[in-house]
Amino acid sequence: MLALGSRKAGIARRGRLGLLGWLLFACLVLPPLIMTGWQVFVAILPDWTSEAYAIAALVCFVLTILLTQAATASGSEEQVSVEDGALRMTNRLIPSERIETGLVVPRATGARVELRLDDGATAYFDVGSVEQAEEVLRQLGVCARTRTVEVCTKTAFPPGIVMAWAGVAGVIAAMGLAERAEQWLGNPPSDFVLSAAITLGGLAVALALRPTRVVIGSDGLILRRRLGSTFLPYDSVASVEHSGRNLVLQLRDQKPVTLRFGWASTEYVEAAVARLRTAMEVGGTASASAALPERGDLDVAAWRGVLGDLLGGDGGYRSKSITADEALAIAADPASSWEHRIGAALALQDGGALNDEGRKRLRLAAEASAHPSLRIGLSSIADAEVDEEAIEELLAEEQG
Repeated sequence: MLALGSRKAGIARRGRLGLLGWLLFACLVLPPLIMTGWQVFVAILPDWTSEAYAIAALVCFVLTILLTQAATASGSEEQVSVEDGALRMTNRLIPSERIETGLVVPRATGARVELRLDDGATAYFDVGSVEQAEEVLRQLGVCARTRTVEVCTKTAFPPGIVMAWAGVAGVIAAMGLAERAEQWLGNPPSDFVLSAAITLGGLAVALALRPTRVVIGSDGLILRRRLGSTFLPYDSVASVEHSGRNLVLQLRDQKPVTLRFGWASTEYVEAAVARLRTAMEVGGTASASAALPERGDLDVAAWRGVLGDLLGGDGGYRSKSITADEALAIAADPASSWEHRIGAALALQDGGALNDEGRKRLRLAAEASAHPSLRIGLSSIADAEVDEEAIEELLAEEQG
């Protein structure tokens, strides 16, 4: 048991705000699109409808700000402790199964622990030091070695709320453009043109405001941008730097990547940098990987036949063999290649050496991986549900 004493703590339920934002976005943008066009939408309703629509949008805009501030209130004094992998906050007990990720945010005095729960809420509490906060994450099983964490640029408000505001701005911008078009061209725009303008205006603003999400795992990080995702293994990252609210990834063979946390606090950026640096240090040396036979031109089915006979030290294919402990170490090692990690896991599964403890370690290794394909591959082996086609695609992705 880790008793932390009386701490400022609370639960911010920002996930519900996200749903509210998406609902608001739909309510503001869909009505004029569902109808044949804005002109018809206005024509079939009373004259005061447009003004009421604008006032409702403004009220919702202010309401989301107030709700966001209420959801991230400063909290209150509570007795906080970690008991058998679960978090206790006075009379509330949060089991480890409900805790998805954890992040340590340094503060002027001490640090804050932020835990994302399975319902989208965030449990948080202050501790005396960064080291104590890291120990809390370790005991809860959500440290850099065992779990990914997602950080988000421009994090002042939930993404759903941002989308709602984007919808308001897009509708207003489209209406303004429609009025200008009538002045310039002498004719009002058609229903189709106006509906398209409203749609494109809202989506353009929403896309511009959409934040970049950074998933930090034990083997690399994923940048989820507006138009796609990029996986960066840690061996491609030379260093991590930050200045103010900017985080810079210095890459070995590519141009630097700059992430701008425009609306976030500097402490949040420091937390992202610290977690990233810790994750980069977690990787092992993969020294035992040399004992694994290369797949070469073998398909996955034939490769599994080789790997299944690998354990036991009887030489075998290319005179290589490893022990079960070595294979498990390779499978859990973020510094090893995907082929070696999958191969070691398959050797354990097909060789009959994957016991309950090994399956647990394999699942933890999967949860710590930032890459979704590798995470799914390791999890499927741990669950004895091997999908050879998916593994073939995963290995092809690594090669090219």
